[in-house]
Amino acid sequence: MLFTLAEAAHTTTENNNSSLIPLGSWLSPKGENTSWPSSSGHFAFGFYPQGSGFAVGIWLVSPSENTTTVVWTANRDAPAVSSKSMLNLTKQGLLLQKGKGDSANNIDSGDSESVYMASMLDSGNFVLYDEDSSVVWQSFDYPTDTILGGQNLINGDDLISSKSKSDHSRGCFYLIMQDDGNLVAYPLYNRFSVLDAYWASNSWNLAYQPRQLSLNIHGFLCLDGSEDNSGDRLCLYDINKNRKKSHNNTTSIYRATLDIDGNLRLYEHQFHFEQGNNTTTTTTSSHLEMLWQAMNDTCQVKWFCGLNSYCTSNMSGDAVCKCYPGFIPSKTKSVPIDCVQTHSKDDCESSEDRTLLYNFTHFENMHWGGVPYSVIPMMMKMEACEKDCRQDCGCGGAIYTNSNCHKYRLPLIYGRFQNDSSSTWSVALLKTPSTISIISPPTSNDTNKPKPKVVIDKKKNLIMILSLTLGVVSLICLVIAVSIFFTYTRQVNSWVYQCFASGQLNKLVTHDEKDVDWKILERMVKVGLWCVQDHQSLRPTMKNVILMLEGLKDIPVPPSPARLLE
Repeated sequence: MLFTLAEAAHTTTENNNSSLIPLGSWLSPKGENTSWPSSSGHFAFGFYPQGSGFAVGIWLVSPSENTTTVVWTANRDAPAVSSKSMLNLTKQGLLLQKGKGDSANNIDSGDSESVYMASMLDSGNFVLYDEDSSVVWQSFDYPTDTILGGQNLINGDDLISSKSKSDHSRGCFYLIMQDDGNLVAYPLYNRFSVLDAYWASNSWNLAYQPRQLSLNIHGFLCLDGSEDNSGDRLCLYDINKNRKKSHNNTTSIYRATLDIDGNLRLYEHQFHFEQGNNTTTTTTSSHLEMLWQAMNDTCQVKWFCGLNSYCTSNMSGDAVCKCYPGFIPSKTKSVPIDCVQTHSKDDCESSEDRTLLYNFTHFENMHWGGVPYSVIPMMMKMEACEKDCRQDCGCGGAIYTNSNCHKYRLPLIYGRFQNDSSSTWSVALLKTPSTISIISPPTSNDTNKPKPKVVIDKKKNLIMILSLTLGVVSLICLVIAVSIFFTYTRQVNSWVYQCFASGQLNKLVTHDEKDVDWKILERMVKVGLWCVQDHQSLRPTMKNVILMLEGLKDIPVPPSPARLLE
């Protein structure tokens, strides 16, 4: 979340006592009292812009960039408040009044009637104290998407990513310090299944059981076995092993954030100071650096891409989401964006010859998430896997690997390319109706990275397409002619039906009856009678018309159009 420094807290050189906030203090989204700064001016608590309104939170100020970074938000899923809101520090805690006449609500969970004062600390922790200077409530106990130096994520605590850089309500990803000592990341709405986890510290099997994820003020990000950080520890990032030479008069602030893309990253904010003529200290520049990230490949994050889409890299190496052939982005504004089929339901259950109705696009080293509904454990060729999926009405695609066929239903989830060259070779077989044009997915120009490869038997497909095209055109012309003929005869009292019902199809023939194939004529008459029904729901689809005319689908006895008109 970025906004101008003028809207944030002003840098101050007062001592630590100046950050104490007495009862009766208040803030408003506009005016001079918008925030309470820490004594150093690096952090501030108060109102910040979000969407068309304002939210209450804590942010880190970067003076030279004239920007701020939100590190905590109160009631993050609540709607933004208006410019007429007011935040008051009372004995009951922090009370937010959204407008004149509205009732005030607590944004903290402190004990009622016990708050005596508050303070915005230089650590980024906002604290409420009682009269004995004991902590009643602190923001460090309720992290949102970030922990700061000196803050811990204890067993059972979690971080939830923000929806976007400008919207700090809950996003799509969830990181929890589990009771078994394992730090694990999940998609937020699939966090109860081990199969949906996309990253873990794998610290559950250590000789000791980690109790917390801690980030200290010196930049160590570690899993500790004791609350005071004095026991066994496994460091995800050891700054001593990675420390660079720092300049004099430089102060660093560290934060670990579960970013909007689901990746956990450690950042360092460096602030450089110079001594002024009047012996005051002035911040002159700041610098942001990413020190560590849990995953180098963002495509490993499950749910980074939505339903029926896959994750790949663009020319700059950034992760992007693409729809599979035969799918387009959904019109809904969901995040991540889902993809939907471009064709309607194909009535697969009633098709007797399914092998002519589908094409397959092959993706090398594609991975799908979820559990396949069927695995055929036999030494079979890829062509046999494709044939099995083609003939299976419920199969939306299959993964062929280790000579086994893993079949999946739609929607497909967690699609991504396996960039690890050491992984087992596999091919994803994506099933699409034969009327869908197959377009190879875009690939990166980076020759050092594996690229998605589409394997298509062009000759076989060309023959099939030409055959189907010619057959469909011929049959459509025939059906149109039959439909016109029977529409006309229907106007002279739906007569054809009477001939059909009475078994007198010979009345429809004007030339030598010896040259007539009566079975074909009966089939054409029955199809024609179905096609001229007044009720649209009774008319067969063009695909079923073709199958019925070719004798590949049974033709039920059509109802009398005259009876339906009555």
